[in-house]
Amino acid sequence: MTALFDAETIGGYLRECGILDDSAAVAATPMGGGISNAVLLVETDRGDRFVVKQARDRLAVDADWHIDRRRALNEARCLRYLGEILPPESVPRVLFTDEQASLIGISIVPAGGAIWKQELLEGSISSLTALRVGTLLATVHAVSAEDPRVARDFDNPDLLEQGRITPYHRTAAAAHPRLAAAIGEEIERLAATRRSLVLGDVSPKNVFVYPDRVVFFDVEIAHWGDPAFDVAFCLSHLVLKALLLGVHRAELLGAAADLWTAYRAVVPDWPDLERHVIAELGCLLLARIDGRSPVEYARDDAGRAAVRGLAERLLLHPPAGVHAAIDDLRPDPVRQTDERSAA
Repeated sequence: MTALFDAETIGGYLRECGILDDSAAVAATPMGGGISNAVLLVETDRGDRFVVKQARDRLAVDADWHIDRRRALNEARCLRYLGEILPPESVPRVLFTDEQASLIGISIVPAGGAIWKQELLEGSISSLTALRVGTLLATVHAVSAEDPRVARDFDNPDLLEQGRITPYHRTAAAAHPRLAAAIGEEIERLAATRRSLVLGDVSPKNVFVYPDRVVFFDVEIAHWGDPAFDVAFCLSHLVLKALLLGVHRAELLGAAADLWTAYRAVVPDWPDLERHVIAELGCLLLARIDGRSPVEYARDDAGRAAVRGLAERLLLHPPAGVHAAIDDLRPDPVRQTDERSAA
């Protein structure tokens, strides 16, 4: 296995590979996050600026979590595909790849954007952003579902198992025997569903927000699978923040409802999609409390208990729809109009 490069060694590697000129002066800075990858911002005296991502074998979490390092090349393949089907500047550009080193180079996103997660944590909760995220995600799913290349190029069941099902679903099921059967059913359904390209990590930390658009990044778990996973994954982060942060609950739940409304307006009328989103949402909420990668803001017992209770209700007593599930969580329950429920 190729060792991970760092800020001191990446310049020599890039020169040796011919990516940078031998005479280029290189400065590299570790970037935030880095749980799944070593991520470096590379800048040169020639004006080059780009990001290098190299996949870790063992993720930088307390639990023992390994994922196939070939996911780096899978991410490059996905970014190139998304660049074909989405509006311009919706994802970073792939600049180079190195299969042996499990490494890719991508363009740096333009200045003027903000990480959606940071905006949410600071109380800047925009309905327009949620609508744009829902629309962009729906476009990925709707277009890829009709593209035979995707089933061929992203047939990655091992990535789904290693990156999501084992650390999330199976770990949560082991922690909650009473829910193990329901989670087990969802695991079987999720693993068997082949409907569209699934990005695998659509969360607020992986969305840049600009005045005119949103940008997706971090798609290394992309696979041919169940679009309900992506929707539930993103919704789970909005719902978790609504339940755990103690502020802006109504606004965060409103953003979740807006995302779902925008998403449903674009995707086909897939059978049982809404029911599957609800079941997957229950699994993922539980996993972000009791799985291998719990959210960092689940700090108090009461908040964690509230999330576990919601997850149990979604799995054992599912509501009629996604909007109904969201409405049940509002501080002062508000019933949506018939038009919104039908959206």
